[in-house]
Amino acid sequence: MAMFATKIISSSGVLTRGQIEARDVDAVRRQVQSQGGLAVETREIHPARVRLRSARTLDLAMATDELTMLLGAGQTIEQALGLLIEGAAPRSLRTAFDLALGKLRDGASFADALAATSRFPPIYLAMVQAGEASGALTEQLGKLALMLERAARMREQMISALIYPALLVAVAVSAVILLLGQVVPQFAPLFVNSSRPLPLATRAVLAASEMMRADGLLALAVVVLATLGVMLACRRPALAGWCDDQLLRLPLIGPMLVLAATARWMRVLAVLLKGGVALPAGLDLVGPVAGHRRIRTMIDALHAGIKDGKGLIAALPPRAPLPDLARQLLKVGEQSGRLEDSLGRLADLFDSRLEQTIKRALAIFEPACVLALSLMVGTIVVSILLAVVSINDLAL
Repeated sequence: MAMFATKIISSSGVLTRGQIEARDVDAVRRQVQSQGGLAVETREIHPARVRLRSARTLDLAMATDELTMLLGAGQTIEQALGLLIEGAAPRSLRTAFDLALGKLRDGASFADALAATSRFPPIYLAMVQAGEASGALTEQLGKLALMLERAARMREQMISALIYPALLVAVAVSAVILLLGQVVPQFAPLFVNSSRPLPLATRAVLAASEMMRADGLLALAVVVLATLGVMLACRRPALAGWCDDQLLRLPLIGPMLVLAATARWMRVLAVLLKGGVALPAGLDLVGPVAGHRRIRTMIDALHAGIKDGKGLIAALPPRAPLPDLARQLLKVGEQSGRLEDSLGRLADLFDSRLEQTIKRALAIFEPACVLALSLMVGTIVVSILLAVVSINDLAL
């Protein structure tokens, strides 16, 4: 299933815009025609754009947890949605639940009702559908809430951990700009008539100060435009895959991204399998969750191999971005018939490794920033002092 952006002319002649989930363009047109409308423009939305339009992970986690508690307390889905709309759900999701409630009263299933709002990601819808099919919707929603809460907590921890290093970098850059732009020019006139050659460090600092004052804004504009150009170029389909591959090859950053993506798709697949979703369908759903082309290509290869009757490990492509430990545990889980347990343990392990790697990297990065700041400021100050001392020696 894919998401399509559609312009629809209703039977009364009103033009509206919307999003419809369907297999292809023809299915979208048939669905619109069955409702008495005409689809005048239909285009597929890239999965990344679907995620951007989806609700925030933290809001989804809170709403799903509340929905689980209401259903567990004996409320029907309609009653639970009504309570969520009245104020129990986060504000950003109340309109979506209101639309879903209307679709539910029209006879749609809960998963289809949520899909009609275009606010819930495909993985969320698949897990709800699996819960409905198995008759264990409340249990499935509970697992979904835990998964979303874990993802939101991990994201918040990473953001919190990066705040201090970001402040250090900002302070370092600001201090250098202040010294070169304001402090050093105050000393420059003292060295104009010096008969003794200035130290090399002083000449370098004075040249950097003059260059920054003369061409600083131009250099800043060039850097900003170049950065924006690279970002826009990497969004083009022809270059997006190449940029993503290069990002995964970066030292330290690349392995961390692979760990995060692997833990993410394995955890989602484990929950899907426990909810009764078949392995081929689960692999088809977790592809967009991976977020990186190389990992999506590997998951597509696994999906194709499973459909052809191969084992999970046998279907792995050469140089697949998968740690050796994952290969071994997946093989054990596949042979024992408990693949979902192996996937869950691997996801926990990779999340733990990622957290430790981030902590270690930050533990090195923070003192490195302080040391770099001290060296830059110290070099500027010492270069000026050397020039002042040399002038004083000449006067004596």
